[in-house]
Amino acid sequence: MKKKAISALLAASLVFGTGVQVWAEPLTEQQQQELNEKGAKAADAKSKYSELKNKVDELDAQIQPIALAMEENNTKIANTNKEIDNTKKAIEKSQKELAEKEEVFGARMRALYKSGGQESYIGLLLSANSLGDFVSKAQAVGKIMSLDKQIIDELNEKKKEYDEHIATLKTKIQELEDLNKDNKVKLEELNVKKAEQQVYVDQAKAEYDKIADDLITVERNLYRPFANIVNNSSSSVDDLNNAITTLRSLRKNVKSSQADSELFDLIEKAKSLVQQKTAPTLSRGDGAGSASDSAILSIAYSKLGMPYRWAATGPNSFDCSGFTQYVYRQAGISIGRDTDAQMGNGTPVSYSNLQVGDLVFTSSHHVGIYVGGGQMIHAPQTGDVVKVSNIWSFYTARRVK
Repeated sequence: MKKKAISALLAASLVFGTGVQVWAEPLTEQQQQELNEKGAKAADAKSKYSELKNKVDELDAQIQPIALAMEENNTKIANTNKEIDNTKKAIEKSQKELAEKEEVFGARMRALYKSGGQESYIGLLLSANSLGDFVSKAQAVGKIMSLDKQIIDELNEKKKEYDEHIATLKTKIQELEDLNKDNKVKLEELNVKKAEQQVYVDQAKAEYDKIADDLITVERNLYRPFANIVNNSSSSVDDLNNAITTLRSLRKNVKSSQADSELFDLIEKAKSLVQQKTAPTLSRGDGAGSASDSAILSIAYSKLGMPYRWAATGPNSFDCSGFTQYVYRQAGISIGRDTDAQMGNGTPVSYSNLQVGDLVFTSSHHVGIYVGGGQMIHAPQTGDVVKVSNIWSFYTARRVK
């Protein structure tokens, strides 16, 4: 065991009420080995869980565009059916007009061609008093017949166009329905795969949680005495500085992200207390939250329980990047719409330097907002709601201020 690599894993006991700290011996090699073994076991379990969870995220990323396409197709089908109904109404109107014109045309023809009398077509022509009168009457009859025929031809042509339009629309609907059938098959296959994968994810998470709980218990026992120092208002500046030094050493050796985060918070609190005890004015510590950080958390927490919906950007449903964009926008900060764009916003942040309000990416497909304690608030996946979860995998983080 390295002499300096956590020889600072000191167990200390606080003598309450006196402000005097009693320092014990360093961890034994056996204790250090136990911590390393538990840490390695937790890391393996977390890696397995993260890998399986990312596969579910990838399947969900494939599912959402198909589901959205089906919704869009259904909207197109509904709109096309409305267009067909409107076209049918136009046809009915044209047919009514045609019937009326045909009735007028028939009446005229009956008047012109009825048997006998001066009203017949031939009789009308023979009644001419002169050649000019004959030509004039012949032209008048021809114009009437030509006009009626033109009207009927136009109405028939319009009806033909409407019929062709309806046929085209029905073909379009059939194509959309066929596409939806194909998409439905793909969607069902992906959902089956996702459900099967989710079983393994849940098992891996349960195993990881059990191992992680065991690990954090061991780790907290190591730094609890120093947490007591930091949280004791009677602790002197020397006590606090000694605690800071030891907590920093401990932080280099702990295995869990939760312990790392808690140690970071303790160190920052101790630094702030030292400043308060040694100077009249304060500067903001690296891990402190700003007004905008508080606003971000307040807005984010107000959306707890809202449903996940792919491509939704609020205010009542969200996908992961839609949620982070909405929260930041409400806090007066502009970021990109999707995870790719958001990974380009702000400045990169390591896991150990995460602050409340930072964007946290568990993969290239998923983003949430850091809330402290190794946790983030996020819109997880289809069928889930906005909630706070442990950061199961760290891909990258961005700070946008």
